[in-house]
Amino acid sequence: MNSEQVINNNPYISNFNQPVAMEQSAEPKKVLFVCYGNICRSPSAQGIFDFLAAIDKKSMAFESDSAGTHDFHIGKAPDPRAIRALGDAGLDISGLKCRQLGVSDFREFDHIIVMDQRNLEFVSKVCPAQYMGKVTMITEYSPDSELNVIPDPFHGTDADFDVMVNQLFVVCKSLVESLSADMQTRENNGDGE
Repeated sequence: MNSEQVINNNPYISNFNQPVAMEQSAEPKKVLFVCYGNICRSPSAQGIFDFLAAIDKKSMAFESDSAGTHDFHIGKAPDPRAIRALGDAGLDISGLKCRQLGVSDFREFDHIIVMDQRNLEFVSKVCPAQYMGKVTMITEYSPDSELNVIPDPFHGTDADFDVMVNQLFVVCKSLVESLSADMQTRENNGDGE
């Protein structure tokens, strides 16, 4: 399935807001997705976020990356099942490489978005106090109030990876819209950074 088919066949994406004319900020907003090992959810979120930002004509407004709270898979590609699930959606994340969250990430990124409560607890322990306002659960952006975590599919089946991809499309769509609206509001109010 190619990207256009993904958009047309996904009810959450097919009604994606039309791009809003916006002056380009001097620097893109930097978004970091964080999960446990950086081989399933966070690289998938990064790939989906980048794709949705591009179709919303905001790809130059954002820069994204992903990291794991632990060092189990440093330097490895995403899980083959994640690569397959994203590939079925027309996206290629095979070139991404796993890395571990570092202290400098809290300073360098504008938004640090975690996948579940365990990730949030870990990140909260290592995050310098002045940067805690940057840390949020990805599901805070979900239009579905029932979705309070993106489950880790690592020990699951291929179907669990497909569910993860569908959930991430929904949440990342709302995330792109929310961050774009926030940037537009800041620019309209002259609060650009």
